[in-house]
Order: sequence, then structure tokens, then C-alpha cells
Amino acid sequence: QKTAEIDSLIANKEKMIQLLQEMRQAIISEAITKGLYKNVKMKDSGVEWIGEIPAHWRLYKITWIFNLISSGTTPSSINLEYYDGSIPWVNTGDLNDGYIYDTPKKVTEIALKECSALKLFPVNTLLIAMYGATIGKLGITKIVATTNQACCALVGHNNAIIKYIFYWFLANRNNIISMAYGGGQPNISQNLIKSLRVPLPEIEEQITIANFLDQKTSKIESLISYIQTQITKLHEYRQSLISEAVTGKIDVRDIGQSAEGGVQNDCNAG
Repeated sequence: QKTAEIDSLIANKEKMIQLLQEMRQAIISEAITKGLYKNVKMKDSGVEWIGEIPAHWRLYKITWIFNLISSGTTPSSINLEYYDGSIPWVNTGDLNDGYIYDTPKKVTEIALKECSALKLFPVNTLLIAMYGATIGKLGITKIVATTNQACCALVGHNNAIIKYIFYWFLANRNNIISMAYGGGQPNISQNLIKSLRVPLPEIEEQITIANFLDQKTSKIESLISYIQTQITKLHEYRQSLISEAVTGKIDVRDIGQSAEGGVQNDCNAG
């Protein structure tokens, strides 16, 4: 009875998190596609899955926005001189749809020197997971870092602020993944990313939209985090309740007799 009650509470809270995540996505998509100002004149973007955009916005190819679109590599694990260094090495599992301040894995100066595909990317590099379980995940570096080959790095932005482009990719993640190729392991290659066209307002409007989304999503994420903490505590309470009951720390004799009596009465009534 008790675990059923707890499980029901957990299910309700998980549903609440799902609804909040959907709300977050809807807010981002609306702001990135339509802007914040109502009753503005709209026009066809020319991209089917984007639809209409404000008439004063312009379409830019990703290659027009970024000076460099690249990726990294995985240094040979056989060579112990390549690892446990001081240079952050971002893997797709480190992408958290937010800022990246550090990485659990680091490589050495020797790895950087001997592995030509291993590159140092500057602060404010936008990273996108191209394949694997985290496909489409995003991150903005707040450190100078290298990456593995599954991260696409977008470096040196023009005509755009990085947080706005981050939100654009977040809003359109499902559409971009749907264009991935490959059966068992879909891949949103660098070429696919380079071919994307992004509708952009002027810089001032981008800043306004990004700040608005920072504020809105921060509130939702705080609420989600609070609910997740509640769920964790409910799981812990459920486990401790079961443990105490089966080890005799909770006297359940009266509960058992009451339950048995209820069953007998129901049978007699039948």
C-alpha cells in the first residue's frame, strides 16, 4: 500500500517534469522562430521545416556565421603519455545543453603535439554531438579545450551571438536529427551542419531574445531540479520503508490482521 502511494507520487512528479520540459521547448521554439514582438509582418523562410519568420530577419548559412567548423579526435589509449594531462578534452557525454566549465578527462601537451587532428578550440566554441546516444546535445565552452571526433565545433561567430545560435540549435534539434543519415547510428555530419540556414534578426534583437530565454529557461530548470530532488528523496524513502519493514523495525502485525479481516468479511459478504 505504502509503496503504491509513493510510486504514484513519483509518477505524478515525473509527468510534471515532462510537461515543464515541453513548456521549455515551446518557449524556445516560439521565440527563436517568431521573435518576441507580436503583430510583426511575417514572410516565408524558404525552409519547409522552419516555416514563416519575421519579415526583417535574414537567412544565413552556418558557414557564413562561423569562421571554422571542425572536430577533434581520440588520442591512442595505448600511449599513456597522452592522458591525465592539463588540457580539457570534451566528449559528447560532457555536453549538457549548457556551459562547459571543465571536463573529467584531460589530455597532455604531447597528445596535442603528436595528434594532428587534435585541436584547441577557444572559449565560446559551440559544440554539437554528431552521433551516438547523445546525438544533438549541445555545449558552449567556457574554457579552451579539445574534443573527440564525435563533437562538431563551431568557432568564431559573425553576425550572431553564440547563445542565440545555441538556442536555435536547441529549438530545431529534432528537425536536424531527422535529417541525419545512417541506420544503426544516425549521423548529423559536419556537411549537414554546414548546409543549415539560420534565420537571424539584428544583433540587438538576438541579445534581447537570448536574455529572455535565459531568464525563462532558468526558472523552469530550477523548478525541474527541485522536483528531481523530491523524486530522489521519495525513492530513498521507499527503499528505507521496505528495509525497515522486512527487518522488523516497523510493527506491521496490526496492519496484517486488519487486512486479513477485510478479506474475510468481503468473502462472507459474497
